[in-house]
Amino acid sequence: MWVWWIISFTILIVCSIFAYRMIVSSYEFLPVDKRYFLGFFKNPAGAETGPLQKESLKTLKNKVQSVEDSNTFYQIQLSKFQQRLKILEDLNTPKSADEAIYQKKARVEEEDWKEMYYEENEQKEKLENELDVTKQMLEQADNKLQEFSENNFRSTQLQSEYENKLYEINSLQNEIELLQKQLVASTEREKELEQLLLSEITIREKYSMLQKEYVQLQSDADELRRRMLELNKKDMNLEMRLAHLGELESKLAICEQEKSKLKSYLEKRLLG
Repeated sequence: MWVWWIISFTILIVCSIFAYRMIVSSYEFLPVDKRYFLGFFKNPAGAETGPLQKESLKTLKNKVQSVEDSNTFYQIQLSKFQQRLKILEDLNTPKSADEAIYQKKARVEEEDWKEMYYEENEQKEKLENELDVTKQMLEQADNKLQEFSENNFRSTQLQSEYENKLYEINSLQNEIELLQKQLVASTEREKELEQLLLSEITIREKYSMLQKEYVQLQSDADELRRRMLELNKKDMNLEMRLAHLGELESKLAICEQEKSKLKSYLEKRLLG
């Protein structure tokens, strides 16, 4: 926007300078009393007015009118130029907005992938911690079970407790198996996310390579068009030369016929 204001101000200054030069160039046609106010000459005493001064005033008015017309023309051209620039800005704005939206969307998707990856890692660590705690609990339960088996004299009293602990052990084993399955699933999910990230990186690299190839293909196509135009020009010149050569050959054949006719005629004349 500042560029357009600077251009407008520059054009306005040029128009003002042009108008001032037009007025200064016609100072000889000004009346003497008007020259005093413009600073060209001092006002002499007893200056007389006449038809020449009226004519010079009329000429000056005409020149001022022409300068005003020129300024109006330049203002119209400037307004048209500003309208064209505004149209070009409006045409360029959607493209820039689309590129900004695409880049923002790509960044959001990349952040979402990273966030999911970090969440899976946290869940994996949590499951591993739970698995360690469960193993410790299982070891403690095994130790208690050994203690219960060694104390045979308390077997009757501890039978019910043993069964309860055995049930807890089975439950813990089931939980361990479930946690192991979840750990395997989280590991597979982590691998899938890594593959997705790698595929995203590969797609972006391929996109940049395709853009470079597209630019190269465009330049090659332009070069081929230029060469085709040159070949077409050469073909046209060759066809023109061939046509001219055909005309010369036909003229040569006619000359040969006339030459043979003239030769036979001369032989007849000489023999006759």
